[in-house]
Amino acid sequence: WEESCRAVERARSENVVELTVSRILDLPPADPPSTLGPWRLRMGPAGGEQADPAPDELVLPGLWPAARRWWIGEELLLALTVDHLAPPPGAPETRGQPALFMTPRPSAAVPAAVRRGVGPLSLIAGAAAQLATLELLAANGHQAEPEAADQPFTVLARKRDDWLGRFGLIAVHLSPYLAARRLRALASWLAPDGALIVSGFAPGAQTAHLLRAAARAGLELAASLVVGEWGAMRLTRIPEREALPPLTGSVVPDLVEPPEKPFRLEPETPDEDLDQDSLMVAEEDDEG
Repeated sequence: WEESCRAVERARSENVVELTVSRILDLPPADPPSTLGPWRLRMGPAGGEQADPAPDELVLPGLWPAARRWWIGEELLLALTVDHLAPPPGAPETRGQPALFMTPRPSAAVPAAVRRGVGPLSLIAGAAAQLATLELLAANGHQAEPEAADQPFTVLARKRDDWLGRFGLIAVHLSPYLAARRLRALASWLAPDGALIVSGFAPGAQTAHLLRAAARAGLELAASLVVGEWGAMRLTRIPEREALPPLTGSVVPDLVEPPEKPFRLEPETPDEDLDQDSLMVAEEDDEG
């Protein structure tokens, strides 16, 4: 249905099209995987006292019914997030910078990013997802409360001027077509040396659609990851290139020094001393 909505949106001109989408078949929920990236997953009770997680463990409180697609997208998002927060020796430091997460439900990548030393957190999520994210952070031993925004995205794109160029990391786990429409505003919130991670799309047409939207937003592909039928990508700002100097004079270099005096072809003149009759061949006398 996402591709159908996108086709209608491309075909319309000035008319406003209202669509009503209903789900006719729910995907069966899949059990959480035993691991996500370098961490083991432990399911805990919702609320109440919980044992502190081990250093190699992430705790998911309550029930997390989700389709297999969601779990693979979470694995990809977490993997690229952890990779971004562990730069190789000599690379610029990425830890300690503000981070923005935009997911429709609580994401295991949030406590994983905190565990890896990300800076102040901001969330774009609904009220229920915000409360679940706070519970998720508390279950993993993190009491810091992130900045949360549940306003419509179009309002945030117009009014959050304090977010311009702020975030060293932006992580998005949305529908690829919805993510593509958000890329321009998200790119404006990205710090010059930051990274924008998009997860939860299929290789092929969805990837091409996201890359076209990224190029229009001034972003380029820095890394990608594929697991099965789903992928994720890390985008960075396209570096500014120096402007070419203006062309002056001839663009062809002088390869040979010009002669001091230009060569001129003199016109041919008849030789006055030449006897014109001497050029005539005398006929031999056959009778002699």
